[in-house]
Amino acid sequence: MKKVRTILLTGVLTMGVFSTVIYSSCSKKDKCDDIECKNGGSCNDGVCKCPLGYEGVNCETASKSKFLGSFNAKDNCPVANPARAYTDYSITITSGATATEVYVINLGDASPNPSDALTGTLVSKNQIEIAPKTLSNNLTYSGTITYTTAGKLSASFQVKDNGTIVEACTTTMTKQ
Repeated sequence: MKKVRTILLTGVLTMGVFSTVIYSSCSKKDKCDDIECKNGGSCNDGVCKCPLGYEGVNCETASKSKFLGSFNAKDNCPVANPARAYTDYSITITSGATATEVYVINLGDASPNPSDALTGTLVSKNQIEIAPKTLSNNLTYSGTITYTTAGKLSASFQVKDNGTIVEACTTTMTKQ
């Protein structure tokens, strides 16, 4: 009888251990339960995947924010005739209407007039593409601006006159 009781007790304890193991393996906590991804981000395996225009652990930071402000600019334009290198002019980048849009004023020392602002669109968290636009000087500007490090941007742009490239420039920009 004692042997039967021992066998039954061992069986019950074994079932209890198996039940605990099965229950705990089935009730693993979802890694995304305590994660709140903002601005349309989605959680995958405990990490937020942010939509274009946002970054950060919880997609809480607008990617374009590092591009905004006034910058001192220096151009290198070897295609221009004669080649030019302007220094100490200002470029201003302001926020546009959407999470991925900015306005660029005075790229290439073209015009500090806000009506001549170029429209830029964030194409990655570190790069803005500037759509071609003909300014009041009748020249068409287009290019890209890239975030390099805190407070520093670089730009590459073209200036066309009636479809012909008259300047192809690279620009370093330092936040004022």
